[in-house]
Amino acid sequence: MSDSIEKKRMDWVRPNVYNELDDDVKSILLRFRRRYKFIRRKQQKIDDLYKQIDIDKQKLREMKSDLTTDNQYIDHLRSTFGFSISLIKLKGRIRKDGTEGTISYNLCVSRKGKGRFPKNISIGSEKNIESHLLQFYKKQYKIIKEIQKEGVLDWVRIHMKNGYIYDTIESMIIKYPTDFEKQSIGRNELFPLNK
Repeated sequence: MSDSIEKKRMDWVRPNVYNELDDDVKSILLRFRRRYKFIRRKQQKIDDLYKQIDIDKQKLREMKSDLTTDNQYIDHLRSTFGFSISLIKLKGRIRKDGTEGTISYNLCVSRKGKGRFPKNISIGSEKNIESHLLQFYKKQYKIIKEIQKEGVLDWVRIHMKNGYIYDTIESMIIKYPTDFEKQSIGRNELFPLNK
């Protein structure tokens, strides 16, 4: 409790002095004492909260230290199973007559880890991707509507971040954690039509 508040206690007003006071002064003194008690309780609560904050800060430091210790044992999982996917547009080859060939697309799977090269998965031209997906999902009308509404490339972008494509590639990485990049993967492996 601060000194300025302690000086305002007014405990020295004993009952015999109190009885001699005017009613207005008694009323003010009672109000003063109530406020003083309220302030003391509030100050005590704040002090307790500060103590709890200090305790929690110490616990948090210990938890972070434990987390760092645990991390060294599981960090290899990031390089083994962590990956990202991007959609790469490939310009068509220039034909003999000077016209540009069909634009096609690759999924580029990048994994963490020293000496790892991205894995490129050819998924074909936009038209071929759409045709393949419509065949793959022929009995799933809701997904076919999604593909037609969003457009095939946007549908692929969504599902390579969070969806069927991401889950399928993750399953392949789990199956081949050390030699995933050497696997032969294309549109037919991602969306097998004979499933």
